[in-house]
Amino acid sequence: PGTAAAGLPLTLVERPHPAWTITRANLVMHGRGDNPQLLRELAVVPQLAASWKKSLQQKIESD
Repeated sequence: PGTAAAGLPLTLVERPHPAWTITRANLVMHGRGDNPQLLRELAVVPQLAASWKKSLQQKIESD
């Protein structure tokens, strides 16, 4: 938790799911949402926001 702003340093504290970068998660959620397996894999990441989990579940169920 904290605030980020331009010019401030950031320190990576942990990376519990190295395969799921922000870029990859966004591509699956918003760009390449046609792969049900990736949707399911992303939906079970515990750190994912509840709203994203809900959206992913809806995409999975509509497939």
